[in-house]
Amino acid sequence: MNAPRNLPKVQLMNMEGVILSPIKSFEYALTYANGRFPEGEAAIAQKANYAYYYACEFIKGRWVEAEPVIASDPYFAALYAINVIKGRWVEAEPIIATDAESACNYAINGLGARWPMAEYVISKSPKAAADYAIQILNERWVEAEPVIGRDAEASLNYALSLLKPTDQNGGRFCLGEAVIAKSEYWASIYISKVLNNFENIGIDEIVYDQNLLDLRRVHLDMCRANVKVPREQSLLGRIFGIFK
Repeated sequence: MNAPRNLPKVQLMNMEGVILSPIKSFEYALTYANGRFPEGEAAIAQKANYAYYYACEFIKGRWVEAEPVIASDPYFAALYAINVIKGRWVEAEPIIATDAESACNYAINGLGARWPMAEYVISKSPKAAADYAIQILNERWVEAEPVIGRDAEASLNYALSLLKPTDQNGGRFCLGEAVIAKSEYWASIYISKVLNNFENIGIDEIVYDQNLLDLRRVHLDMCRANVKVPREQSLLGRIFGIFK
C-alpha cells in the first residue's frame, strides 16, 4: 500500500483506517488533500452521499466508478442528475421514481417536463404533488388534490399558484382548509391572500361552512391578539361565541 502524497506524519500512523472508511476518506480529502484523494476513492464510492459530494467538490464532473452506488439512492441520484450530469439520467430513473420528493425534484430541475412514470408516486406526497402541479403541470391536478389537502403549506401554495377568484369556489381550496385552519401561520396567509380577510364572504355563507367557521375563528383570535377588539363590537364575534 502506497502512502498518499504529502501526508502529515500524524496521519501516516492511521492511514489504513482512513482509506477503508468512506467518511474518514471524505473528511481527509476536505481537510488535508487539497484536491482529489485517489487512495480513498474506493471507500468513498461505497456510499451514495459521500460519492455525490466528492464528485461535486473534487471531481467536478461525472464519477463513473461511483455511479452504480449513487444510482441506488433516489435522493442523491436526483441531485447527481441535476447538478453533475445536468440533465436526464435514464439508468437511475427507476430508483428516483420510487421517492416522491426526489422524483419531483428530478422532473422540475432535471427534466423540466412532465415525467409520467413517476406521477403516481409524486401524487402521494402533498408537497411534492403541489410543487409538481405548480411548476410542471401549471394547472390544477385534480387527482392529487385530496392528498395535497392533507398539508397546510402545500394547500396554501397550491391555492395561491393555481386557483383563481373566478373559479367556482372563488379561489378557495376547500379540501385543504381544515388543515390550514389548524396553523395560525398558514391560516393568516390564506385568510389574507385567498379569502381577502372575509370582505366578500357573507355571514350566512360562513355559518353554514365548517371550514369557514374554523378559519373565521382563527381570524378573530388574531384580530383580538393584535388589535384587542372586544368581542362585543363585532356581530360576527357574537355569532361565533355561540359556536364555541
